[in-house]
Amino acid sequence: MKLIKLEILNLASLDRQGGEVIDFENGALGNSNIFSIVGPTGSGKSTILDAICLALYNLAPRYPKTKGARNQSIEIYGEKDDNEKNRIPPTDGRNILTRGKKEGYSKLTFLANNSNIYRAEWHVSIARVNYNDVTTLLYQITQINGKPNEVLDDWNKIPQIIGLDYEQFLRTVLIAQCTRFIRKFPESR
Repeated sequence: MKLIKLEILNLASLDRQGGEVIDFENGALGNSNIFSIVGPTGSGKSTILDAICLALYNLAPRYPKTKGARNQSIEIYGEKDDNEKNRIPPTDGRNILTRGKKEGYSKLTFLANNSNIYRAEWHVSIARVNYNDVTTLLYQITQINGKPNEVLDDWNKIPQIIGLDYEQFLRTVLIAQCTRFIRKFPESR
């Protein structure tokens, strides 16, 4: 699998009007075999990784699907009151929508191992006060102008197309983010 382009709109701190586009084939990224995502806290580094996972799997490391998954025990305390009609569990990936925005998306274009180009899309929106269900789409793209060729019937075929399920993708492609950890080794004499 090779990433070609990632388009993001209103996800977490990446809320520029018109969205963000990361082109993995051109510019500095296209000329590099390896690159690093760096920046200050809150600049969107984790959001980029979450957006890739959301487009492919409707899951993201920051929003574990079940309580206790991936080192997180998240619970909602108290009862929902009338002012919280749009409250969803903290484990729900729709929480990545930028506060105050009504819609957001992640669109990932990639080259699969079967030599076909696909675009996986993940859309989230709020209708007046409540979140809509997430919309996921999978397109097979033609080489002519990069336009969608066909909408594939089953977005859930992505793990078969990529050859990795979500957990395998995290372990082999995404690789867990580094945390600040310093291990002191005894001096050798």
